[in-house]
Amino acid sequence: MQDNDPRFRKIGDMMEKLGLGITHAHEDMLFIMHNHFLFQLGDDIDGPAIAYLNIENTPEENDAFLAALADEAEKVELKMENGGLYRIKEAGKGNNLELEFNPSK
Repeated sequence: MQDNDPRFRKIGDMMEKLGLGITHAHEDMLFIMHNHFLFQLGDDIDGPAIAYLNIENTPEENDAFLAALADEAEKVELKMENGGLYRIKEAGKGNNLELEFNPSK
């Protein structure tokens, strides 16, 4: 992820408005406080930010998160897409984690 990617700043502004924050950035992923959702940015700085919602949230929570994210994205002129669901799970020994996108329940 490029330090000069304007999507990073826009997502930071969105999270501040929602009372959240970016807790970690790794490669093209932005991890958000409480892990309710995360963003994947990709290499094209003009491309959309892809929001993934945590499979452990209720469907109602995910609907509310997605609506709030879409509203804030519009305000900061961020292109955003819904990427579906994700799950965080332990991977091996230690503190290693693995992300699984669009998992089955």
